[in-house]
Amino acid sequence: MRTAVSTAVKLLAVAIVGSASQLAARSAESTLQWEYRVLTKAQILDLGKADLAIGLNKLGDEGWELAGIDTTYIFKRPKAQKSADATKLRLRIAESDVEQQRERVQWAQRMVRKGFLAANELKEELRLLKELEIALAEAEEQVKRLPPEPKKANGTGQKREK
Repeated sequence: MRTAVSTAVKLLAVAIVGSASQLAARSAESTLQWEYRVLTKAQILDLGKADLAIGLNKLGDEGWELAGIDTTYIFKRPKAQKSADATKLRLRIAESDVEQQRERVQWAQRMVRKGFLAANELKEELRLLKELEIALAEAEEQVKRLPPEPKKANGTGQKREK
């Protein structure tokens, strides 16, 4: 009975920590704003060197999503900075979650050796660590795919001379 209660408490704690980290990532996304770009078919063909599909794929790689077609093609994407900030926040949260779970696995290994914890509970901690490591790898990949940050002006409006 005591083991079942302690297991339930542990799982509840893990669920609370996981939902708190997801809530922080979602709140960063809730302020998402869009930027729009309107292009003609000729401009997309120029971008794709006379191939419409290549031009559309290049726009997609830059994060643009086709929002509508009138006489022109209308694209939208999340404003770069806020989207990038949310993606980087998710990466930091994932890194923290993995670090915390690794410590939890080390603790569980010690408790199993001392006989205070069942081996199947250690297996569950290891399974959760694998899940978190996968989420971390996905977050790292998303950060790698972010478009480069725009260069900031030097504040004077003039180019620097060497």
